[in-house]
Amino acid sequence: MPDRVVLLTIPGLAAGDLSQMPNLRSKLADGDRAVLAPSCPCTAGPVRANMATGVTCGEHGIVADRLYLRQRRQVEADPMWSDFLEAPTIWRVLHEHQPQTCSALCFVPGSHACGASLTCNSDRNRPGLLAHPASVATEFSSPETLSQSDDPLSAAKVVSHLVEKREPDFLWCEFSQIAAAAEVNDPVGPQANETRHAVDVALGLLFSAIEDHYDSPPLWLVVSPYTISPTRHVLYPNRLLMEAGLATIGSTNENDPDPHSRAWALTDRQVAHVYVRDREPVIVSDVVHLFAGRPGVAEVLAGEERSKYDLAQERAGDVVVISTPDTWQAAICGASDEAALAIRGSHGAPPTDDAQRGTIFASERGVLAGRLLLDTDVCDLVLRQFGI
Repeated sequence: MPDRVVLLTIPGLAAGDLSQMPNLRSKLADGDRAVLAPSCPCTAGPVRANMATGVTCGEHGIVADRLYLRQRRQVEADPMWSDFLEAPTIWRVLHEHQPQTCSALCFVPGSHACGASLTCNSDRNRPGLLAHPASVATEFSSPETLSQSDDPLSAAKVVSHLVEKREPDFLWCEFSQIAAAAEVNDPVGPQANETRHAVDVALGLLFSAIEDHYDSPPLWLVVSPYTISPTRHVLYPNRLLMEAGLATIGSTNENDPDPHSRAWALTDRQVAHVYVRDREPVIVSDVVHLFAGRPGVAEVLAGEERSKYDLAQERAGDVVVISTPDTWQAAICGASDEAALAIRGSHGAPPTDDAQRGTIFASERGVLAGRLLLDTDVCDLVLRQFGI
């Protein structure tokens, strides 16, 4: 059993994409493969937290990519796990059982200073790396050219340098470029193919760098937690709430809803959390009737009905609106939104077939048990490799 584990998350990667990615295909040729079912909401923040903790959002508290803090009536646009995650993570369990173990997270959104031995992310506020401890950023010879996580090759170089300097026992790195490209372009079009090629080149560099540095190959776990479904329709929850006299426009931007509204929606791809002021039962009922049966809407859940997806949780909306796979939900209130119409793919709705589900690969045989795994199984898979 390898004594090191590298977890690569590649959202938007479909099993068939390996035919266009020779480096990744070669690395995984002798290992296991299984379908991976993401837990709803199947959006980036909740799914990452599912993998990190082995539990779903009702326990870990990450119910969307952005979080609404009711007491402050404030939206946290970039929630950090150190502040909001409410369940033990892979790296904390590892440290508890094996204090000498070094865990590193690279370009995993939300992970800054999350309790791992070291973290490395792009700094959204300035050029360079946002690292913890801060000394990590100074160890790179050219941080100004190595900090672009939207460029897979630059990200791979950062991770390669980090492995050389710190030799982590558990490494988690995310390459989000395939999903990002599929959302704004045709998921099966030429631009998506170019992005897959760029990611595969970067992975080739990463595979060589890590295996050349370690005495023995690590176990590679490659996870595509969800795929991107082509979309043809846009749903505007806040416009509907405004037309019903429930939502009002925010004071700073005509496209943003006011969190003081009687009801307003925090949208997250194909899922919307509708928050009702003081949780008034009559307004909750009005919201349910407003969305139920509307074109593009698959499910409308309120109260304990939200338990179907473990969303009967303080941070979740009082009403949860879930799209059909060909529809996504835009946040804006204003009358025009050309950018929304340019979106070509989305995710978040619970999968109904394998085309919507992700895939998990292991570089060795005997690691994955069964044809279908859940995103919450990833945590246990990693810990088992360390005898936990």
